[in-house]
Amino acid sequence: MTKAPFECGLEGNIWNGQLMCEFIKREFAVDYKSGIYDLLARLNLSHQKAHADYQNASKEEQFQFLDHFKQTLLESDEQNATLTFDEFSISSKPSNYYG
Repeated sequence: MTKAPFECGLEGNIWNGQLMCEFIKREFAVDYKSGIYDLLARLNLSHQKAHADYQNASKEEQFQFLDHFKQTLLESDEQNATLTFDEFSISSKPSNYYG
């Protein structure tokens, strides 16, 4: 699957077992109650452990953060560093897990 759940009419940004079951039920009329990860293994597909699916911040809060961050960078000197990070993944294989 190369699309996120929300692109398939489901609620969520990251595929998990429940969303995969909903998708299979809707697309193939099969009610998969359990064993979705076993099915993935039998199809030779991999998965990563799910984590909380956080909603995006409001656009206004995002712009406020960027403005504040830009100002912090402009005010920094050669003796100090400014660092910020978000959840990320380092992998040797391509993944659409972190969108």
